[in-house]
Amino acid sequence: MDNFLHDIRFAFRLLVKSPAFTAVAILTLALGIGANTVIFSVINSVLLHPLGFRDPASLVQVTFDDPALGLHGLGFSVPELEDMRSKPGVFEDVCAFLGGSVNLIGAKQPERLEVLATCSNYFSMLGAVPQKGRLHAGQPR
Repeated sequence: MDNFLHDIRFAFRLLVKSPAFTAVAILTLALGIGANTVIFSVINSVLLHPLGFRDPASLVQVTFDDPALGLHGLGFSVPELEDMRSKPGVFEDVCAFLGGSVNLIGAKQPERLEVLATCSNYFSMLGAVPQKGRLHAGQPR
């Protein structure tokens, strides 16, 4: 224990003698600790915690491919969607969605927005509850 205290006193004396080295060492430690904190926070929130849905393990996205035409991840038509909904025991709930981007105009300058068009049961299927107001006001399903 005496050697440890002697080493600490010696290190402190050296750090006081060279303030530039001390500043660089402290800045390096601060950046390293900050970067590790940010990386862990992102990994913790994205990978380690489950999604905020009712049953995330049972969520699936169903698409189909047409290799002859070179098409991948295609959606379904309305009759195919209704057919999937009508099959008992296959899916608990089915919802179609279509994402894209649109231009919002009417303000000082146009703005590009990402949108997601969904069925009216989208949020209830995910188990989402609004904090204020209500969910979709459209037709059921």
